[in-house]
Amino acid sequence: ANLAVSGDFTFTTLNGGDPSLIAYLKMDEGSGTTATDSSGNNNAGTLLSGATWTAGTSGQAVALDGVAGYVRIAHNAALDAFPLTAAVWFKTSTTSGVRGLVSKYVPASYNGYQI
Repeated sequence: ANLAVSGDFTFTTLNGGDPSLIAYLKMDEGSGTTATDSSGNNNAGTLLSGATWTAGTSGQAVALDGVAGYVRIAHNAALDAFPLTAAVWFKTSTTSGVRGLVSKYVPASYNGYQI
C-alpha cells in the first residue's frame, strides 16, 4: 500500500494477540456472512442488509451501500464507552450526507458513540 504522511506517525499491524483488544475484525474472510473476531473474545460481526465482500487494498473488505448494509456485533458490555478506542480503515465514494462507520447506542439514554 502507498502511504504518505507528515509529522509524527506510528503504524502498527495488529495480529489479534494483544490482550487489551476487545474486538478485532479484519473483515478479510471474502465469503459467508461472518466477520471473525481475531481478538479471541467472540465479538464476531454478522454482515446484514446487503453488506457484501469485495476486494480491498490488502486482501478482502466489506462493501456497504450507505443505505442499509451494516455489520452487527451482538451486545457485549465490554464494548460500552469509557474508556474506549475505535479505529477504522475505510474508503468512500461520496462526501455528502451523514454516515456512521462504528456506533453503539444505549436505548433510552444519551450514552454511546459513533464514528
